[in-house]
Formats: sequence, C-alpha cells, structure tokens
Amino acid sequence: MKKNVFFCCCFLFFVLSCSKTEEITDSVSDTNVEVAVDSSIDLEEAETTTSLFRDDITGVIYVNDVSLYVENEDGKMKWARSCPIGEKALYLGEKKEAMRTDGQKRTFYNISYDNTDYWIQDYCYEPDTSLGFIVSENTLLYKDDSLAAATSEVLPQFFIVAVYNDSLKSSSKFVKIATYNTDLTSSWVVKDKYVKREAVEVSELDVQAMLLANVAAETKNEVVRKELFTNAMEMGSKYTDDIALLGELTERKILENEYLSGLKTETVKQKITLDKETEVFSIPKDSQVNDQAKPSGLEPRLLGTLKANTSVTATKRLVIDAIENTLVVCYYVESGQYKGWIEVIETVKVTDEEEQL
Repeated sequence: MKKNVFFCCCFLFFVLSCSKTEEITDSVSDTNVEVAVDSSIDLEEAETTTSLFRDDITGVIYVNDVSLYVENEDGKMKWARSCPIGEKALYLGEKKEAMRTDGQKRTFYNISYDNTDYWIQDYCYEPDTSLGFIVSENTLLYKDDSLAAATSEVLPQFFIVAVYNDSLKSSSKFVKIATYNTDLTSSWVVKDKYVKREAVEVSELDVQAMLLANVAAETKNEVVRKELFTNAMEMGSKYTDDIALLGELTERKILENEYLSGLKTETVKQKITLDKETEVFSIPKDSQVNDQAKPSGLEPRLLGTLKANTSVTATKRLVIDAIENTLVVCYYVESGQYKGWIEVIETVKVTDEEEQL
C-alpha cells in the first residue's frame, strides 16, 4: 500500500513538472518573437533615416569673407558671423529659399560649421565638393562635358573654384565646378559648369598654398599682405614661382589703381565701334597725362586685343594730346570680360568760322 502511494505521488509530480516547463518554454518563445519583431522595425526605421540624410557630405566655401546666418523666430535669416574662403562645412541636407532680415530673398543651404548649425547662401557654397584652382591662362567655361559645349567666358589663372567630387572620380576629359566671379558677363554665379580636367589643380598642398596667395592678394595692409605671400611661398608647393609672380602683379595693380585715382577724366556713356584691331591696356599708354607722371617703372599692361568692328561701351574719356585738328584720346571701355583703356585718334570738326580765322 505504501509503495502504491509513493508511485502515485511521483507520477503526479512528473506531470506537474512537465506542464510547468511547457508554460515557461511557451513564454520564452513568445518573448523571443516579440523582441525579434521590435528589432526588425528599428532596423527599417534606421535605414529610412540614412536614406534621407548622410552625415558625411561636406562642401567647400569658395568665396572669401562670406556671411553665415541663423534662422530667427520669424523664419528670416539673421546674420551671425563671417567665414573665410577655403573652409569646409558639413551639409545638413536642407536647401530652401528664405528672406534675410534686410528683406532680400535668397537661396540657402543648411550647414554645420565649427560645431554649430548655420545657413549659408548658395552662391558661395556647394555640397559634396573639394577645393581647387585654375592652372591655365584664360580657361574656357563649358556648358556641358562636351568639347562642343564651349562658351565665350573665361576664368583667370589661379582663380579658386569648387570641384564636384563625383566629377573628380569620373573618366571624363572635364570636371564640373562651381565658382563666383564678378568679371563674368552672363552670371557671376557659376554652378554645374565644366572646365577641362588639366586646367584645374586639386592637390591639397598646392591648393592651400594658392588659397593663401589669393587671400594675400585681397589684403589691403601692405605688411600683412607681403607676409602672407611669403608664407604661401614657403609651403613647398610646386607653384611657388607662380605665387611670387602673383605677388608682384598684386603690387603692380595697387600702383596702377593709385595712379588712376589721380587722373582727371571725363565721365561719359558712349558706344564706340572700333575701326581696327585695338589693344586694351591696364592704364593709359601715354607716359604723362594731365601733368601727372606715372611712377617709375609703371608701364601699361596689355590685357587683350579687340577685333575690328567690335562695339565697346566707354565710361571714361581722357584727352592725351592735341595736334592741329586731331585728338589722341584714351577711353576706359568694357567689352565682355575686357575692361581697360584703349587709345583712339579723333578728328576735330572745324566750323566755317574757325576756318575763316
């Protein structure tokens, strides 16, 4: 009898234990399924966020001393600080039109610079770009990456540009650039235009040296300007000799501007059609104008040549000499990207009364 009771108790214990184990197993299984579903949802959300925003897209600022803005409570862009040329900024994924606090509507990129969120105007910044500069003289702009897409506009040698990174990786003969140049005629803002690959330098050391040289050229303080040029030449770039020449050209332009500021010119607004091929110079050709002698060694620089029958707009007039009924006149003219002085021989009309005298 005792043995039967003992075996019954053991059997009941075994049945209850199996039932409890099944409950625990079911519970764990349910929990695992729930965790697996939650994990899958989080992964999908993460993938969606990544597809909407990349945290590794940087771009370069390719204009000097640009403004950075913050958005105020009215949704207007308020000036916050300035930023020098050549700086990199992280693109935060948003581009929009907005009103500045001065009432001007502009297009802005949202960026992170110096660990702070700002807005920057699109004329001076482009995402996913690297810094470069123009190597060749009078480099033509192209509308597309095609040899047949050349425009009549040129970029000057050593000018700073932003180069789109995807074009750097391509096998095309061209690279795509963005830049800003006030000498261009169709638009000062250049976006999605092309230049030949060999016309652009993107080596980091060379770019940084030429960048410093460009900053030096815009510096008004003579001592600081010369120091910056010296620093640029000491960086070990293969363009050191070019930087030295750029420094000399900068000093020469300063002397030219000082000389021109003292000339007594007549303000005009006159269309002139050239009857022959005409050279354009940085200053009037004559050695002495209005009794103001040019500084020693300051000779006119040839800027270019205009073809016969070209129409130019003159804004300044300067009589150099008068010989009988003939005037030697210099005009300050603009024709496309050419801006400088030309020399014209003018015949003075004589009236009947003057002839009788």
